[in-house]
Amino acid sequence: MTRPLTRRRASSAAKTMAIALWVACSAVVAADRMRGNATAQTGIEVVSARIGCLDIQRAPNLTSVVARACNGRDRCSFQAPMPKVLAQLGVKRATRTACTQAMEITYRCPDGGQKRAFVRGDAWAQPAAPLACGAGGSALTTFDPKVHGFDFTNTFKNIFVGDITTGGLCGGMSYAALDYYVEKQTIPRQDFRPANGTPLQQYVYFRQVHSLERNIDKWGEWLADAAHVRASEFFRWGLQGFAGGRLQELRQALDRGRPVPLGLLNHAQGTPGTHQVLAIGYKLGRFSGTDRDAKWFGDHPEDLEILIYDPNFKNKTMTLSPDIEKEGFYYKEIGKQHMWRAYFVDARYTPAKPSVAAAALEPRDGKARRLLLEIGTVTDLPGGSQNLDVTIDYAGLPDQVVRNVNASQRWLGMYSETVPIELRAPVAPDAIRGVRVAMTGGGRFAIRSIRLRAFVDGESKQLYNRSAGGNATLFAFAPDATTYVAQSEPSGRPTQLVTIESARYGENCGLRAPTSDITRSVADQCNGKTNSCKYTQTWAPWGGKDPSPSMCGKQIAIRYRCGASSQTLEAMHSTTPQDVHLVCR
Repeated sequence: MTRPLTRRRASSAAKTMAIALWVACSAVVAADRMRGNATAQTGIEVVSARIGCLDIQRAPNLTSVVARACNGRDRCSFQAPMPKVLAQLGVKRATRTACTQAMEITYRCPDGGQKRAFVRGDAWAQPAAPLACGAGGSALTTFDPKVHGFDFTNTFKNIFVGDITTGGLCGGMSYAALDYYVEKQTIPRQDFRPANGTPLQQYVYFRQVHSLERNIDKWGEWLADAAHVRASEFFRWGLQGFAGGRLQELRQALDRGRPVPLGLLNHAQGTPGTHQVLAIGYKLGRFSGTDRDAKWFGDHPEDLEILIYDPNFKNKTMTLSPDIEKEGFYYKEIGKQHMWRAYFVDARYTPAKPSVAAAALEPRDGKARRLLLEIGTVTDLPGGSQNLDVTIDYAGLPDQVVRNVNASQRWLGMYSETVPIELRAPVAPDAIRGVRVAMTGGGRFAIRSIRLRAFVDGESKQLYNRSAGGNATLFAFAPDATTYVAQSEPSGRPTQLVTIESARYGENCGLRAPTSDITRSVADQCNGKTNSCKYTQTWAPWGGKDPSPSMCGKQIAIRYRCGASSQTLEAMHSTTPQDVHLVCR
């Protein structure tokens, strides 16, 4: 007699066995599907595996499950079981409220390299963890240049000793970005290069020094080969995936799930240039790097890709690959116009706690809370006692004076520096009429451009932008010309730059130069403004007293240019102080 089909409750042991077989089967199917492309069975050995809130789930709790699925295979794709399945397997997880449950698998390959597969978030809701030995391996850390890299590029000029300068802080930017990543701190999101002497510039600078000091032997080995006698040897090290080769060091570092700094050697003979970047992942493709009998340690070395955060390319992941014919490495994104002969893995990096915190998010209320002043230099700003003060001109509010915006630091010529200026209170951007930049200490300093921006609702709004073009001088600070006025540009009107040519006071009443000459006073208030200027006449040019206390009505005569057009204003002085308006017609 045939018994009817009925649903029966399986025993707990049977359930556990079935689940274990399902877990193993899902991995075996994936492994068998992938093995068709493998060149040899190299054999995974699972060392440990854990799942849960990993900061409190310290002990391995998934090792046997992953080992049953993946041990002895050349590749394996392991999908984290669902929570219900984990419970039925007897896997206990340390959890807490608002904690995602990641999965970490550590395994060993026959070549001695230990690797790590890491799945963030709730692991069962993410793609399977890939495990691979031999050709076809890959690793990708969670470092994303758009999130974890700086928003400015590496265009630093550095004062080394006296007039000796250096270019770039690539190592410092790489180290600092990794510091923020390792310490789980948000990196400052500013889109401008920090000015010399500011906290962020100093932090990056000192990390640059650390990156060089810790690898002086490796840099020295390269630079000692100025004739490139060992060029081929250095290049081949970058493809060698065994016995201490650079590729083995790189894979071992990245397989642990953390980015690693790299040093790069310039490819061009006779050019001792070096560079520093951050490796964030790799892909071997068909290449193994472990064939000791092959010239390039395996077939298809051109498949090798090293994924890079390069401070010279903000917000981008660059792909470093070898060119076997030219024996060099190049970025696929920009081609072979620039190549690197070799790389080394900086295993001596140690994290430093970042000394500069990211700025807090500002309310989106349509108001500005800080300005950015960018100045392009022609000559050096000396610093010390010769610095820049900035006065912010508000509409309907008292001026705000910010002293020594360069913090007494020297600014190099033919460069640009950008400084943030915090406003004393939030204001609508239209209330900022401009700024006056004054040099103190009686020095000389020439600039070629000046730009003023306000940050409003997370975006920058340009208030003023002037450039003389190329390396020409826009304004030269001097003892007799101490102030440049940057007036916010009115919308919808063509802009004409005001330049004072000459100004005289009281010559109609017999005053003569130099007593009658008020050119400097008017220029300090009006030079650089656009379309119009309000000049306030006071007794300041004569020490606070009327230079000719007579009954004669004194005339103010000003010659000025609006762009290329010369104009004249004549006004009678009637009271002190008195506002005189210069208008471009």
